[in-house]
Amino acid sequence: MVAVVLDIPFSNVVTQCRRCGGGFGGKFTASNFTAVVASIAANALQRPVKFNMTLEDPQRGLGSRPEYLVTYTAGVTDGVVIALQVDVAIACGFNASDCGYDHATFPNNVDNCYFVPNFQATSTLYQTNVAPAATARGPGMIQSVAISEMIFNQVAQSLGVSAHSLRQNNFYVAGQFTPAGTAIRGDSLQRIWATALTSSNWAARRSAVDAFNSSNSFVKRGLSINPARFGVQWGGSGFNSHVAVYAPDGSICITHGGTEIGQGISTKVAQVCALKLGLSAADLGLIKVLPTTTQLVS
Repeated sequence: MVAVVLDIPFSNVVTQCRRCGGGFGGKFTASNFTAVVASIAANALQRPVKFNMTLEDPQRGLGSRPEYLVTYTAGVTDGVVIALQVDVAIACGFNASDCGYDHATFPNNVDNCYFVPNFQATSTLYQTNVAPAATARGPGMIQSVAISEMIFNQVAQSLGVSAHSLRQNNFYVAGQFTPAGTAIRGDSLQRIWATALTSSNWAARRSAVDAFNSSNSFVKRGLSINPARFGVQWGGSGFNSHVAVYAPDGSICITHGGTEIGQGISTKVAQVCALKLGLSAADLGLIKVLPTTTQLVS
């Protein structure tokens, strides 16, 4: 984007990044405007330019997560959800911006941890007269999980049954497939769920909450336990790395094309390098991972 705005060859632009900040700030294309503004000023003044903003500034200019309007129809038999149709309208702002990620992610993840034999989910993007929505952590995924849990809560409440039991009755088991075609393997969901119930002393705490609510008319307490499935996939091998081994002492310097956004990628790169070269954990101090830079790899 900087090269396009300044009308210079892409090879003339060098980007370097040790890590991204902002925690739940805008990602993907949201950083383009700051890079462009800083580069225009730097090019005009022929001197370094540093651009600092408060957390509120990009939200005013770019918006935050897109708004969702959800409609659904559910069918339940013998305490099991056997049919579910979910449709979501996504308010993008005055342009679609990054909402395409939400649009693509939602239909394949709103099932969350639940197998529904008759399942359909759709999403539609709508233009609205406000700032465009910006991508934050887990675009579409966070909303999918929240909407799935909302649906199970509302269905359980309308039928007068336990939302806890309704969830458990619909948990995925090995051999089933998600709407996106991913095969469910193993029993990790059941094991983690059982461990969470036991370690949190769920049954006793739930009974205490129910007893309190029964004896109090105006003050109520709540307690909830909710599962979440987050899809992780390999997006291809389009990221390169450069590994330099220095002969005098065998120390190693690595530059890679990944981006550190809190997942600890540089630590994992060093560990993979040590594994491939037959080094031990004690040798990790010999490996140095440099900031990502387009001057070397991308």
